[in-house]
Amino acid sequence: MNRTDSQQWRRLAVGLVLTLIAVAVAGGLAAGLAQAAEPVVIYDQEFDQPPADWVAVAGDWAVENGQMKNYDPYTDITNIYAKVPQQGKVLTYEWEVSMVEAYASWAPLAGVHFLADSGTEPNHGNSYFLFQASTVLKLYKSVDNKLVAQWDMPEYAAMVGETYRFKVVFHTDTGLMQVYLNDQLVKEWTDPQPIVSGDYVAFRTNQTVAGFSYLKITASE
Repeated sequence: MNRTDSQQWRRLAVGLVLTLIAVAVAGGLAAGLAQAAEPVVIYDQEFDQPPADWVAVAGDWAVENGQMKNYDPYTDITNIYAKVPQQGKVLTYEWEVSMVEAYASWAPLAGVHFLADSGTEPNHGNSYFLFQASTVLKLYKSVDNKLVAQWDMPEYAAMVGETYRFKVVFHTDTGLMQVYLNDQLVKEWTDPQPIVSGDYVAFRTNQTVAGFSYLKITASE
């Protein structure tokens, strides 16, 4: 091998080494970014025993068979809440609810208030309230403790004897809300004036006996 060939091989070898280093660095950065993007669990509660951080305000609430259950079929607005600070670019809420008994034409009706700034007020101050009734799946936004209807979907009404899994993904920076029911994306909606943080979450029923099996909240940037 002459001198020219030797120099070319050295250049090729150096180039190969630099390429491998670049690939390794890029891979490390990608892995670091992926790790940094992992959501943080804000709250994760299964109701296998009475949780100390939940406060009952209205209704007859108790834990039975792995559910936080309201036994009061006559109260229009039941309320049990927990103080959970919620903040992040993307907040994800997951819960499961079983509709047991109904005592009004609109029942069964049960849902969750989230991103609330009040625990004790009936509509939780400023909050979102996603619920199912016998006629509709619906979202309210509570503004100064007054409910304002945002959208409804009659095709996803609730039935006694059924259990429903919910996941809500809310982008606080854009106001985009994605609602999943039983693992299916059923609604995308954007709030032009989104609630960006809150301190409380709450379960609510209306003339309905219903049980909530879990509540999980995660946040990511």
